[in-house]
Formats: sequence, C-alpha cells, structure tokens
Amino acid sequence: MSKIASIRAYPISDSRGDQTVEVEIELDNGYKTRASVPSGVAQGNAEVHLVDVSVAVRNIQEDIATKLVGMEADDQMAIDKAMIDLDGTSDKSRLGANSTLAVSLAVARAIAYCDNLPLYRFIGKIFDGGHSIGLPTPMFNTINGGQHASNNIDYQEFMAVPVGGKSFKEKLEMGINVFNELKNVLESKGLKVGTGDEGGYAPDLDTNEMALGLMLEAIKKAGYLPGKDVFLGIDVAASYLPPTFQLTNQHYVDLLRTYPIMYLEDPLPADDWHWWTQLGWEMNEIVKEGKKVLLVGDDIFATNINRFRQGIRENVGNAILIKINQVGTLTEILEIIKLAKEGGYKHIISHRAGETNDSFIADIAVGTGADCMKAGAPNLEHKERMTKYDRLVEIEAEMKTK
Repeated sequence: MSKIASIRAYPISDSRGDQTVEVEIELDNGYKTRASVPSGVAQGNAEVHLVDVSVAVRNIQEDIATKLVGMEADDQMAIDKAMIDLDGTSDKSRLGANSTLAVSLAVARAIAYCDNLPLYRFIGKIFDGGHSIGLPTPMFNTINGGQHASNNIDYQEFMAVPVGGKSFKEKLEMGINVFNELKNVLESKGLKVGTGDEGGYAPDLDTNEMALGLMLEAIKKAGYLPGKDVFLGIDVAASYLPPTFQLTNQHYVDLLRTYPIMYLEDPLPADDWHWWTQLGWEMNEIVKEGKKVLLVGDDIFATNINRFRQGIRENVGNAILIKINQVGTLTEILEIIKLAKEGGYKHIISHRAGETNDSFIADIAVGTGADCMKAGAPNLEHKERMTKYDRLVEIEAEMKTK
C-alpha cells in the first residue's frame, strides 16, 4: 500500500465567485488526486465551523500535512480520526471543517485508486460492504427564490422531480426538457428568465403558489403528466423567511392536497421542534389518503448527528438532507447516513449554493444508496451543477457494463 507523500492546498473560486479550498494529495507511487469543498450562503448555529480560506490553506499545509504525510493511504477511518483528534473540538473550530473535509475527500479518491475501485464502490465498501449501492432520484431546482436569488419569491427552491424515467439518463433528459420548457412559459408571460445561485430561473411572482402553477404548465408542455411522470418539490427554508411571514401547518397540508408535491424541505424554522412533530402527524393523514411525501429536515438537523438523534426521538420529519461541508470528514458523513437508515429515515445528498466542479457528492449518493440527490438546475450553462448529474450518468453506464 502507498503512503501519503505530500498534501498541498490552495484557494479557488466557487460558483458564486467566493473563495473556497482545494487540496491535492500525492502518494509515494506518484499518483495525484484532488478534491474541493463547496460553500453555503448561510451558516446555522448547529453547523460545524468553517475557517477563512487563507486560514484553511495554512492549517492544511502546516498542521494536517505534518500529521498525515507518511501515513499509509489504506484506511479512511484512521486518517479521518487523525484529523478529528488533531482538531480536538466538537465543531471543527480549530482546523475548520472546510480544511478537514477537503483532505478527507482527496484521501478517499487516493484510497479508491489504490484499491482499484471506482469512487462510489469504495464509498459503498466502507459504508456497508456495498449492499446499498444504487442511483438516486434527481431533484432539479427549476425556480430559485429566498436567499438564492435577487427576486421577490419567498421560498428558496421549487424543484421538478422526474420519477417516470426508466434510467437516470432518461430522468436527466426529462429534467432538462421541463427546465427548457419553463423558460418558454416564463417568456410567454413576460417574466424574467435570469437565474439564481443554483441555476434555476428567478422571476418576480405575486405569490409562491404561482411558481407551482408555472411548473405544472411547463411539465405538461414538455409532454409529461404531473403527479405521474414528474412531481414537484419545495424547499421553503423557513428559518430565513421575513419575520412577518405567516407559517401554518394547515397551509402546507392544503398545498400537499392541491399540488403533486412529493418533497417538502424546511417548512418550519430550525428550532420549532414541537410544530415539526405536529406537522408530521398531520401529514400522516395525507399519507393515509395515498400520497407519499418526504418531509425533509435541513436546517433543523444541519447534518449534526446529535440534533438528528433528537429529531428521530421526537419524530421530526421522515428524511434528512446531507450537506457534506456541514460535517468535516467522509467518515462522519457516513455515520450520519447509517443513523438515518437505522432510524427509518430517507436521506438526500445535497449540493450548496456555492459549488465547484467537483462531483464527489454524486459518488456519495450512489455509494450510500441515497433516495434522492439535489445538485441544482439542469442548466447547461452551470457546469458546477451539471458535472454532478453527468457523473451519475457515467456511473449508470459503468454499472450496466459490470
């Protein structure tokens, strides 16, 4: 087995023009590999600590490299534990989660290479022996609002969820068709077709429900049946809504009964544990009517294993959003996903508002058998989003040849 010969870090720009960190690891056999980490718009109190990029670069090249160089590149858990111990804090506040994550992901690529495995199969191997490997359902951001766009839409994301395709490639084509048709619908109504941070259109609309109506029109014009071929998804991002915005559980129940919504993320603020539980009970009535809905916790869990344990105890939602830079190492990411599976929760692998061209989350999604994956709009002009979807198409083709 090869040893880690060097670790180098440097700043790069993410899709929003902000700086993030990229790492290059070289093994003593000459093999080199890289990984970069995304960045979000907002950081909640429960998230791990992200340090300034210049500090992250220094921490990697001085502290982490000093610890890891010379270690055998054969044990992901041992390398991640070495960084966790070196940091010595519960929230990565010494080294920064962006520092440890970039190194952890690059290490995973190096070990996968040494094991002669595709990255997703290596992840599956260390996750559960490869038993969960499978392609996720894509969730395409088609209309942006909230903190991800400079328009007047309150909710942060409106998504198209193609379930009718027989393959991931076909689902991607369906998403692209709906996205392109939505542009025609918006233009026909004199609405803006500029895009937000995640590549979705960002028109000004009178109400949030107008976005759902526009999406239904686009789905039909693309030749698909809403609620059969393509469903809808919403990320409310309630923690970031204006203080005057009125949130009621009945509003969401009415939405779910009116529209073919199968995905509802962060409908309530992150600390409203009681109302989250109450909404779950009310949604059970909808489930009895034959409708399946993912009630997804993002901000309330913040990919924090202690908050997630509390959520499981209190029956908060039925799915968790996994954002890799809210954790800090691949080992800890997989630990949370294992907890989700044990607790009967679905898990969704997610990108961030500030992305890079690194497609690592696609391999995590496949390796852990994620139920869904969010990577933004199927917008060909946003390479940082499309590279994740293209990677899934590549994996699907590879899996068919095995």
